[in-house]
Amino acid sequence: MNKRIIALFLVIMTFPVFLRAEQPLETLLLEVKFLEHDGSSEKSVAVSCDTLSLIKGVPVEAFCGNLSLDVTYRSRSDSGLSIALSHIPLPPRSDPHMNRLQSQIGIPYIVDSVLVKGERIFKVLFTPLAFDSLQSDCDFSHKEEDVFFFDPSASFDIYFIPNSLGDIHWNNIRDHLEMELDRFNKIFSFTQPGKINFYLYPCDAPYYDKFDGRDFGIHPARNSIYFEYSHQNSGMAVEAVNLIKLYRYWGYSPRLMAVGAANLTDFHIFYAREYKRTEGLYPLEDMLVSLDFDNLEDTHKKRIQAASFIAYLSAQMPVDKFRNLYIQATDLSLKEDLEQAAGMRFAELEEHWLNYVDTVTFAYGLYNFYAQRALIQRDMSEALFLYEKALEEEPMDSAMLSNIYNVYYLSGYYDKSAETIRKLSRYVKEPGYYLTLGNMLLADGQEDSALYYYNKSIESKEGFDEIAVYKLGQLEYLNGNYAQSKEHFLSLLDSAESIPLKVDGHIYLGKIYKRENKPDSAKTQFTLALNGSKNLLSQFPDNPLYNMRAGEAALQLGEPQAARDYLSLAEFVEMRPFYLGRVMLTLGKTYDVENDRENARIYYNRVLELPSAYLDKQEARRLLEQPYSI
Repeated sequence: MNKRIIALFLVIMTFPVFLRAEQPLETLLLEVKFLEHDGSSEKSVAVSCDTLSLIKGVPVEAFCGNLSLDVTYRSRSDSGLSIALSHIPLPPRSDPHMNRLQSQIGIPYIVDSVLVKGERIFKVLFTPLAFDSLQSDCDFSHKEEDVFFFDPSASFDIYFIPNSLGDIHWNNIRDHLEMELDRFNKIFSFTQPGKINFYLYPCDAPYYDKFDGRDFGIHPARNSIYFEYSHQNSGMAVEAVNLIKLYRYWGYSPRLMAVGAANLTDFHIFYAREYKRTEGLYPLEDMLVSLDFDNLEDTHKKRIQAASFIAYLSAQMPVDKFRNLYIQATDLSLKEDLEQAAGMRFAELEEHWLNYVDTVTFAYGLYNFYAQRALIQRDMSEALFLYEKALEEEPMDSAMLSNIYNVYYLSGYYDKSAETIRKLSRYVKEPGYYLTLGNMLLADGQEDSALYYYNKSIESKEGFDEIAVYKLGQLEYLNGNYAQSKEHFLSLLDSAESIPLKVDGHIYLGKIYKRENKPDSAKTQFTLALNGSKNLLSQFPDNPLYNMRAGEAALQLGEPQAARDYLSLAEFVEMRPFYLGRVMLTLGKTYDVENDRENARIYYNRVLELPSAYLDKQEARRLLEQPYSI
């Protein structure tokens, strides 16, 4: 097996054991409160607050107010507790401070004058709140040597765990981050002062604090971003990249300003209008102070709303004037600063912004741009939502119809995909739609209709369509018509150009020879299938479908452990339910062959829980009743 394949398999096999802490970890809850003093009174007002969970002996990175923090809960005794604290303010002051605190629960440690804006003075209170415990399932740390690897791009050093999703998808991640950063730089004419360190964690790690409850952490002083990139967490933390740029160029500003500006590259006008139409927007007054902003429950709504407001402001003034507003503003002065910059009272400003949300136009093509962006970020639901909205405006747009039928397929909505292809075929005469429609109908369980379109596809291609021939052979086999199935697969192997399809043909033909009591011929076919898969994997070791086919062939050769190695890789990488169901079905079979009925049933049930293809669901139901055997 290829060395890279072995390494990836070892990561997957050891992942759960390596990550799971045997005992709960002792933690300290540390409140970090950012306060603003307006100079006209003795009172300071909390404008931002966060609570850090500190594992004993483990350094945690965080950002609060205008401070990049490194905090370690070191020890506790009868006389108190010990904390190591390093804090670095944002520009224009970037002088680091290090302290070793001896404190007690409930006793704050005060750092004064961390930020001065005119007469406004900010300070930070660090208050130990309580001892707690934490069960962490993620033991990768960017602080440890040789844990993360990195590859550079033009603007980023992208760190990843070898053979994780971040490694496998590295090229897509790099291209997307570079494109988004370029878009953002053009808005404010930013240049690149240094590379951003982008850490792709494969799991939810306790080594960084999440910004405003989001899925990323930032440390502007180090120009670093920490982000969980896993099956459970889609996205690419584009907002984090933009925040790093803003904080390092322009320094601290209230959340409304910073988060709003950081999300200008999102589809904010469309979503703000949708929120306004369906459930209403937050009063702007509730977003002025960062603490109030953070306490708003709907994270997406407040980000989008802030971005639409900043977009409105930016449209009313040149970049330099907006920059001055950003730099000048504080949480307690923001209302006054906005009134002065806009030349109108706050209520009037809010009314003008809401009118902007209602009336500003955007190019229809942005639906497709942001739907494609969502697909890159593995967010199928947002992509579908945007395509469906686009089709409400232009129901006969063939490009949008072509895109959405594919997203329906990727999401497992095979009936909707088929319906959309039928609609599209009325306006665009394309013989290839016969095959695609047949595939979607079969995946949805409409066998007779699928057969009709497979035959139509073969007719339209002068008597041979290799995929349609494969599907016909598969259907005949699963319906017990082995002689007809054999004819189709022999024809496929004789004429097909696709190597993966030939591998499938060898597997089915081998199963037919077994039924004909020709074990030597069967073994020859399975060996050809496995060797063909290995040749493909030597060029594309991460390809889930090549690993899936190698697993299917190895299983038929009586090698269930080798089969499971390949199939586990496919399960880890594959995200399309159409194929994931087939992978899990075969994994269930490997367990049945090893007489592990419990795990076999788990995988067969997973096939049924997924929007898997109809034939895979049908076979899974049979195998839940009667175990699989070779």
